[in-house]
Amino acid sequence: FPMALSSIFCILYSIKSERQMNTFKKVLNFYVDGFKSMTWGKQLWLLIFLKLFLFFFIMKFFFFSDTIEDKYETDEEVGMHILDNITNTK
Repeated sequence: FPMALSSIFCILYSIKSERQMNTFKKVLNFYVDGFKSMTWGKQLWLLIFLKLFLFFFIMKFFFFSDTIEDKYETDEEVGMHILDNITNTK
C-alpha cells in the first residue's frame, strides 16, 4: 500500500487546475466508496493482487535471470554485446 499511496500523491502533485482536482477527487471517491461497500469482492481483489505478485515478482527470479550482467563486467561490454546483437544481420 505505501507504493500506491506515493503514486497517488505524485498524481495529486502533478494536477494543476482546481477543475482537474475536483474530477480526480470524484473518481477517487467513486472507487473508494465502491470498495468499501463490497462484501466478497475484497477477497477476490486480494486473490488478484496475490496472483499478480506471483507472476511479476516471484516468477521473474526463476525464469528471467540477468545473464548479460553475469557474462560482462562493465556497462561498455554490455552495450557492445547488445549493439552487436541488434546490428547483426545473418
